[in-house]
Amino acid sequence: MSGMEVPAVLGAAVKSPKPASRQRSAFIGREAELFVGDAGDPAGTTFRIQDAVSTFVVEASLETPVLLVLDDLHWADESSLGLLVFLARELGKAHLLLLGTYRDVELGGAYPLARTLGALAREKLYQRQKLRGWREEETARFMEQEGGSPAGLELVQKVQELTDGNPLFCREMARVALTETEGRLPARLPKASARR
Repeated sequence: MSGMEVPAVLGAAVKSPKPASRQRSAFIGREAELFVGDAGDPAGTTFRIQDAVSTFVVEASLETPVLLVLDDLHWADESSLGLLVFLARELGKAHLLLLGTYRDVELGGAYPLARTLGALAREKLYQRQKLRGWREEETARFMEQEGGSPAGLELVQKVQELTDGNPLFCREMARVALTETEGRLPARLPKASARR
């Protein structure tokens, strides 16, 4: 599992002066060998790791509510996604909010996340919130704000077509258009930008 959120949450709980947190600190030290693994029992090792991490996060959340943000799940490996499902099953016992993000345009049936989403959908507390891209008029408004003047309709339509209104991609396209045209949005997309 990657990301800055997990170590920050775990670190905050371990540094807490509360007795339960000191016990968790000892727990982490005692259970560290779980993360080395047992070559003869990989499934058992995976379960013990998932159970140890889940127990730790749930107990930490009972002292202080925890928001755990997992970004770019479309790139996650199967064991990390397995831990996500394991944690999701413990939500009813915890003051824990799991927030996962992924790009569904990069999600095919062969990706481990596709199977994980199926497993999560069966959980009582699971909720999916689909985010849409900007509409063309929102893209035009953004480009006007970035460029200081209205962008040409052809440029806005091209950016919309290339980005599906994804704000991150719109920003990049506007940045490239502004950079390649000396700070003003052109009526159409520069050739180099159209190839990206």
